[in-house]
Amino acid sequence: MKTVKTVRELAEEFGVTKPAINKRLTPEIREKYVTVEIINGVKTLLINDEGEKYLAEAFNSSSYRGTITNNEDYKSQLIELLKEQNKGLQEEIENKNEQIRGLQRILDQEQQLQLMLGRKPQSPNESSGQEEETKVEKEQETDKVNKSWWHFW
Repeated sequence: MKTVKTVRELAEEFGVTKPAINKRLTPEIREKYVTVEIINGVKTLLINDEGEKYLAEAFNSSSYRGTITNNEDYKSQLIELLKEQNKGLQEEIENKNEQIRGLQRILDQEQQLQLMLGRKPQSPNESSGQEEETKVEKEQETDKVNKSWWHFW
């Protein structure tokens, strides 16, 4: 008695996907080894023993195994490359952290020095008192110009 298997069963047996099985089933191969039945309202391909042997040879061929090996080599090379990039990025982050620590140390020293000298610590955004005085003087001059302008009306 000949046994038949579905595409799904063969895919699980060979460790491949259903589309990979269907790709190997050319119209000539389908005529020889495949029957179509409707099971539970679904069209199902049933492959006989001879078709199973044909597919087993196709998936055990050296070119198919070579593709898998090449993919595994590619994946391992890609993993190694990503590990190297990761290591480089981690070193770069550590360098940036060291630079930040150095800048914080310098800022702390500057603040301590200013406190020792009795000055009020200034942030880089604060302007000096002289600049504020010149701004006030300029505003007063513009007010005078505006007031004199109203005299013409």
